[in-house]
Amino acid sequence: MERHTAQNKFGQADMLYQQGRFDEALALLEELDQAFPNSPNVMFPRARCLVEIGETNEALDLLEELALHHQHQEAIELKSEINDAMITLTQPSHTEARHRDGPTPEEVKAAMRSSSHVGSVPEMTGNKVVFLIVGLVLAIVALGIVLLVVL
Repeated sequence: MERHTAQNKFGQADMLYQQGRFDEALALLEELDQAFPNSPNVMFPRARCLVEIGETNEALDLLEELALHHQHQEAIELKSEINDAMITLTQPSHTEARHRDGPTPEEVKAAMRSSSHVGSVPEMTGNKVVFLIVGLVLAIVALGIVLLVVL
């Protein structure tokens, strides 16, 4: 596929996504994926479309690949949002409204929207606190070593 053709298809896919025509956008992105396999610029928009049409597991697979092989920050964040939403929906308070085989795609998207706190301070729990403490201890040790060398 020529570069100009690929750019046009990508622009069309973006426009279709913005219009909420996720299946059509996904079809174009899959064509681009055939021409440019494993391109993060195609994989991430595909994952977003898959989330929107309810193919959450397939989206998570793509996001995992982007995170592992490309260290794609947006993919890491979206994967985390989806996982958090799914965990929220499988907690006892949500089990009555939950689909028998797990949360429905609509429930996952709604939970993702409700758990997104743009601009708020992230909750400090569990591993985050441990990592913060370890980081602070390492910084203090490094500072001590620098002072010993200088003095």
